[in-house]
Amino acid sequence: MQLNLQPLDRRRAPLGTIYGFVLAGAAIIAASWLWLDLPRMVCPLRRVAGLACPTCGSTRMVEAFLGGDFAAAFSANPLVFLVFVSAAFWSLASTSLRILGWPAPQLVCTPRDRLWIRLAALLMVLSGWAYVILAEAARL
Repeated sequence: MQLNLQPLDRRRAPLGTIYGFVLAGAAIIAASWLWLDLPRMVCPLRRVAGLACPTCGSTRMVEAFLGGDFAAAFSANPLVFLVFVSAAFWSLASTSLRILGWPAPQLVCTPRDRLWIRLAALLMVLSGWAYVILAEAARL
């Protein structure tokens, strides 16, 4: 694995900035939804199989996050919390680099590196899912 600095290419779409707008829009929609006290979504996997899915607890996470209680947000679903915070930092950094015209870091991976990254991501999802299931069992 190697980290390279790539010169700014104005022809390519600024994905980090686009994701930042998507995150901001999703946060506005979520805050509005919660403020209007609209019905909460029920997990389809929980409804059908009675089992929590890897993203169960995300509504509680968003409520706690928007309320400024980051510890409660993390404990509601650590995986979704870390993905959300990482995406927010990435979009902020990407937008800042684009505005300043600085080169952006690019991770160059070999096929073997990609395999290890995919395995690590799968392990993270399974660990997050196990956490959600065990946390729910502890609440019951």
